[in-house]
Amino acid sequence: MDDGSYCKMFDSVFTLVFQNYQPDVIVVQCGADGLAGDPHGGFNLTPASLSHCVNKVAKSGPPVLVLGGGGYNIPNTVRCWVRVTADLLDFDLPQDIPDSDPYFLEYGPDFTFSVTPSNIKNPNTDEELKEILTLLQQNLDKMNENVPMEPANVATVI
Repeated sequence: MDDGSYCKMFDSVFTLVFQNYQPDVIVVQCGADGLAGDPHGGFNLTPASLSHCVNKVAKSGPPVLVLGGGGYNIPNTVRCWVRVTADLLDFDLPQDIPDSDPYFLEYGPDFTFSVTPSNIKNPNTDEELKEILTLLQQNLDKMNENVPMEPANVATVI
């Protein structure tokens, strides 16, 4: 999965789910194991795509709580969280990691905030992604038929 496909799918899925559930608040857990270079993830993403998704959620209206999350390539995970945070705050991030950072050597060989995707081919076709979106819409429709969408009566705990 590359940045373009991921953002396109996220935008579609988020719109469908947001319209169906109309949340009062959203919690975003920013897992970074889909980044290029992660030994456990199977995606080929850059922080730019994850930041795009988080910003779409943040601009949707309800209050948003953003949390860090997993990632097994620690330098790339840090790069991702820094990019997401900077973008949320509309902060211009320099390209180079400051050499005063105590972990500076961990960010080699380029010592920048960017994560370069590998040359792995994205095996996902547009047709397959459309099928997934169709199934999602069908499942949401089934859920809406069977579940009343009234807020639960929740007692306040002090």
